Amino acid sequence: METVPVAMYAKGTIVTICGAPASGGSGTSGDTGDGGLDNEARLGSPTAVKAGPDDAIYVSSSAFKKVKRIDRYGYLSVFAGDGTHGTFTPGAPAASAPIGSVSDIDVDPAGNLYLFNDWNQIIRVDNGVVNKLVYDNGVENLVARFNLAVFDVDHLYFVNYLDPRVYQMIGTSESDFVTDNLPYDTTEPFSRFNYPLRAPSSITYA
Repeated sequence: METVPVAMYAKGTIVTICGAPASGGSGTSGDTGDGGLDNEARLGSPTAVKAGPDDAIYVSSSAFKKVKRIDRYGYLSVFAGDGTHGTFTPGAPAASAPIGSVSDIDVDPAGNLYLFNDWNQIIRVDNGVVNKLVYDNGVENLVARFNLAVFDVDHLYFVNYLDPRVYQMIGTSESDFVTDNLPYDTTEPFSRFNYPLRAPSSITYA
C-alpha cells in the first residue's frame, strides 16, 4: 500500500499536473520518472494531452517519441512508444511499439485511444495493445499540425495545417468531408464541398 499525497487548491488555480520543476522559466526536458509521481517526472515537447475514461491523463512526450499515462493517483508510466518510429505489429504491447512522435490523442466511446503521429499515421490502441493502423500516409511532416476527432469506433475526422480539407475515415475508407473547391460558397447554409478552408489545425467532435 502506498500513501498518495493529494494537494488541494482553490478554484481557478493553475497547477502543473506533470513535469519536473521549471528551470530558468521553462520546464526541464527529459525522459525520466516512470513509476514515480507526475510532478517529479520529466517530459519533452508535450504536444498533446487527453483525459481518458479510466480517470487517467495521457500526454505525448513527443521529443522522446512516447505517450505517458498519469493514473488517478498521480503516478506516471509509459503508455505507448519505445522512443523510435518503425513498423507496427498488431497485438504488440503499445509501450514497446515504435509509434514515433505523437501530435494528437483522442479516445472513442469504448475507451480505445487513437494516436496521430508526425508520420501522418493514426494508431488505435485497445487496452494497452496496438490494435491497428487506422490511417497510414507514412510520410513524415514536422510542421503539418496533425489533429483528429474521434466520433466512434472506426469513424473519425482529421486535419493538417498544410491541407485545406477535413478528412473523414469510416473503417478503412478515407474521404473528403470539407473541401476548398471553386466556386467558393460562403452564404449560409453553404456547401461543405465549396468552403474556403484555410490552414485547419484543430478539430473536435461534440
